[in-house]
Amino acid sequence: MAHYCKWKDVKTVTKQHVNHTLLRTGTLCLISLLETWALCLSLNLTTKNPAAFLFFAGLLFVHAKVPAVSKQKTPWIDLAGLLLALSFVFALHGSLTAQFTSRLFQLLVLVVLFAGMFLLSRTLLLGLQELVSRRASDIRRTETSEQGSNIKTTTHGKKKDRTLLLSFLLILVCYLPYFLYEFPGILSPDGAWQAEQAIGTRPLSNHHPVVHTLVIRLFYRLGNLFTSDPDTALSFYTFAQMAFHAFCGALCVKTLKDLGFRKRIWVPVLLFYAIVPFEAVYAVMVGKDTVFGDIALLLVLCLVRILQETGKDGHRGKICGKSLVLFFLLSVCFCLFRTNGWYAFLLMTPFLLLILRRQVKQLLPVTVCVILAAGIIRGPVINAMNIEQPDTVESLCVPLQQVSAVVAEGKSLTKEESSLIDAVVPIESVKDQYNPVFADDMKELIRTTGDQSVLEKNKSAYLRLYVSLGLRYPGTYLQAWINETEGFWFPDYVHDTANIDNVWTNNAGLVWRPILGGAFVKIKEILIKLGSFVPVYGLLWSSGFYAFLSLGAFALTLEKKESRKKDRRYGLLVLPSLCVLFTLLLATPIAAEFRYTLALTFTMPLTAFAPFLSQGEGIRQDTAELIHESKENKNV
Repeated sequence: MAHYCKWKDVKTVTKQHVNHTLLRTGTLCLISLLETWALCLSLNLTTKNPAAFLFFAGLLFVHAKVPAVSKQKTPWIDLAGLLLALSFVFALHGSLTAQFTSRLFQLLVLVVLFAGMFLLSRTLLLGLQELVSRRASDIRRTETSEQGSNIKTTTHGKKKDRTLLLSFLLILVCYLPYFLYEFPGILSPDGAWQAEQAIGTRPLSNHHPVVHTLVIRLFYRLGNLFTSDPDTALSFYTFAQMAFHAFCGALCVKTLKDLGFRKRIWVPVLLFYAIVPFEAVYAVMVGKDTVFGDIALLLVLCLVRILQETGKDGHRGKICGKSLVLFFLLSVCFCLFRTNGWYAFLLMTPFLLLILRRQVKQLLPVTVCVILAAGIIRGPVINAMNIEQPDTVESLCVPLQQVSAVVAEGKSLTKEESSLIDAVVPIESVKDQYNPVFADDMKELIRTTGDQSVLEKNKSAYLRLYVSLGLRYPGTYLQAWINETEGFWFPDYVHDTANIDNVWTNNAGLVWRPILGGAFVKIKEILIKLGSFVPVYGLLWSSGFYAFLSLGAFALTLEKKESRKKDRRYGLLVLPSLCVLFTLLLATPIAAEFRYTLALTFTMPLTAFAPFLSQGEGIRQDTAELIHESKENKNV
């Protein structure tokens, strides 16, 4: 009888185990099927494509390693997965729903796409979280693993670390052929306009940051001390910008090395700055975008310094005076070298003070001084110098495109709404000139045939118009926003990146005078075309990829893990990029051009590895020296 009861218990346990296994297998198969289905929809693959089976089998294998369903709460990963899934739905809904006439099937395909991409994004992020947690020591040396082994001191006859100098020279040498070919520098319409102001053939304007224009003027006048040729004089600025960009890239490489990242990490980062063609093209392209991206990178490097000084969770102590001064100067430049940099800093400030709340007594006065200094320069100082400020429509691109879409689609308008619109720009002209992906057409239409002063004098009336049309036609507003901003947040978007030469027509006598040509021209064309030809590498040419990367890194850095060593403050390194991206989504200047997201691109090596920094605390060179000196003093 006892043997029978025991056998019965074994059968019950076995049956429960089998049922549990079947349930788990069925759940994983369903999740993998949804993910595969979503992949096929996003890649435009048919259900008969053999790649679908490979996706399904691969995802089943992944789920065997990475739990698809977990009791552990992952709110940040879930939020990132939600946003990534929504981006696919927003970008692809038009092409997918056009294949069906039934509303039910249209809804079904969108639900499948959303659910599958959410699960896939979550799986990927959970897998990366596990990788970061388990393999952090393979990527980066930490205090606990190889203390101080990544530090190369520079004093008392010890071995000198030449990483910064050698990296700078390598990057600069890689950029020089572009400088010689594009001599005196690439001048787009914006760049030509700024150059005219810098030279003095056009009055100064803050349409493009006047602080940057004055920097161009400084180097142009420096060049005039040696030559009267305007092209050669302007090339002094182009070379300075190129050298500055090379220095910022080299400093990022040196910082990664000092933080303990192994050679397999910082060498590819060095190559990213040195040989990826768009880095060199933007380095010699006269304009605010490159300089602003470099300032964003330096600001993030300064934040790394502050986080390292204050120790895990800010327990080590105060921020040193040098770091506070650097933070102040870089933050002011961040606010002044692009209009959206000002708004991005204002957006970032509360989070900065919250994350570094143990140092708030030091940081609060500094951030207040940054806001006051930048605000005074942007307003009273520029006005006192009689410098023209940007016009009204320049900052209203997204609302302008949304209202124009309503008009262009022939939506019903009341007489009052029609008269309000017609007072700013002729309604019939809107229908002819509206371009869903390019806001400049509407801005120029208003500037040439409309009246911006009406907008300025009746702000409340036009705000009510904007809100009322949005409530009535939310779908049109949403689609207009998607058309205008898609390139910023969806990777599979075609950017005409770095495919620019020549000097735009100008009244300053500047012309394109290539010093280098021949074989280099072909090499340059091939290198640029590889971005649209080679998979994975092509992602580097996508603003949406950097947005995905920033969002994922932010989620992984903030997500709690069963590790007492994790320092979630390193999410601060991703904040400047995310805040810049957010301002672009609210107020795209013209279109979703790659150059507007150079702040995300240039800071990518630091934002991508922020989760690894949060796993353990590295040692900066000066910190290691202080520890070494302290030990020597104790021994004495």
